[in-house]
Amino acid sequence: MRASLCTRNMWRAHVSDRRTVEEMYNCLVQKGVLREEPGQRLMVQACTKLANSIKVRESSSGKKGAEPPLAKGSGGKGTFANSGGYSGITSSYARLETCRALAQSLWHAGSHFLRRASPDTVTRDIKVHWPENLGVDKRTGLYLWGDVGIGKTLVMDLFELSEIPHVSKRRVHLHSFMCDLVKRLQKAETELRDHRLRPMDTVVNDILQESPILCLDEFQTIDVTHASLLAGFFSIALPRGLILFATSNRPPQDLTSISDSFARCVPLLWYYCDIVHCENIRDYRENASTGHHDAIFLHPNTIEAAAQLVRRVERGISGSRTWVKGATIWLYGRELVVPYHCGGIALFDFRDICGALGPPDFQCLAKTFHTVIITNIPQISRLNRNAAQQFVILVDELYQFNVKLLFTSEVPWGQLLRDGLGESPSVADSCYSEGEDERSGYAAYYGFRNEEELLSFNRIASRLKEMGCRHYLLRDHNHFVVLDYNFAALLE
Repeated sequence: MRASLCTRNMWRAHVSDRRTVEEMYNCLVQKGVLREEPGQRLMVQACTKLANSIKVRESSSGKKGAEPPLAKGSGGKGTFANSGGYSGITSSYARLETCRALAQSLWHAGSHFLRRASPDTVTRDIKVHWPENLGVDKRTGLYLWGDVGIGKTLVMDLFELSEIPHVSKRRVHLHSFMCDLVKRLQKAETELRDHRLRPMDTVVNDILQESPILCLDEFQTIDVTHASLLAGFFSIALPRGLILFATSNRPPQDLTSISDSFARCVPLLWYYCDIVHCENIRDYRENASTGHHDAIFLHPNTIEAAAQLVRRVERGISGSRTWVKGATIWLYGRELVVPYHCGGIALFDFRDICGALGPPDFQCLAKTFHTVIITNIPQISRLNRNAAQQFVILVDELYQFNVKLLFTSEVPWGQLLRDGLGESPSVADSCYSEGEDERSGYAAYYGFRNEEELLSFNRIASRLKEMGCRHYLLRDHNHFVVLDYNFAALLE
């Protein structure tokens, strides 16, 4: 495969001379790329407010770049720097410890109050003081939540392209961020010599030094461990000055539905971020009229259907069409065995990708190949939770990098995730059961899902709609420019 490595944003070509989110959105509407949506306009205005607040804070701090929030004093102990510090933070280490104590108090107070919409009510009910009453400056952040397919990721993409002088932004999907967080924690645990600092302290310091703004797409809590790591990170990073821009399908207080581990972090999200509910916006993926789903998402799972997909992708190859069997790909220290590949195209059986691989492997795959074929996909909504969750993460990673997905499946693509939808979360938690199905070899599933899984299914179903549309199939890879493949062949 011939490719030119780069980091691409799909909107850049349309808005190259625009500098603010609002200017870029107006430009896309004027060009007919987007249709004016009042709800999207509100999201854009929230981004404008966020950008202005960041500029004011940077200007008042008198700093041209980020400084580490922890500075070494003469005694070698970690303390907050008092010389303007990181992005204008002048709080002392004692204030930070007070914030930590506050978060811990909220955690021990229980999670029942987190369903309330107003943090002020929460404060009165449990009789604790919020950081503003303790002398801690309020930071700036944004949390957009709403249904799938309404443009939250679009707005984040535009914010990533917007110009904020002297401040770097990091734009990442939640799965990628979690993989990076785990790797950093493992490294910090191994290398940490000063045991007065916890590994998470070191990780937060490093991330803040690299970028003060974290744009986190698809914020959710998947399991107990996932929720605990996120809570540990944000409980330290937000008081230290991290500027969070997050998108989600859920309001902050509902992030505790999987585990109470995240409960201590929810009040911090309410305090440090503007919470914006994005509603009454049409799902633009529902109106995609130029779909090619029936050409790239085939059923049933037959050898002929798989061969048809191979012939389709081979039409776009400009060089050799020789398929390599059992290739090993190395990326960032990880070994990924690909059953078959030809140039930038990889071919997997479902068992080989959603049974043997995990999120870091999915990232490696998405960063290496521009097209992925998966054969023999069963009905996802009837798989056990682990296999279903792997498929969700896989599609999220492929979508994030604009990877083209073709597959054969047991049922029509529109029914892949349908059977589990609409079940009551309370029933799911109490009645879930699974066992081995001798006919398929997969763990049998009896139709119950929790609310978080149902939201994930809705998101992936919406993304599959877009991934089968003309505009997505002709879109270049997000990590590199492909020079030797004609994506138009996928439409023929």
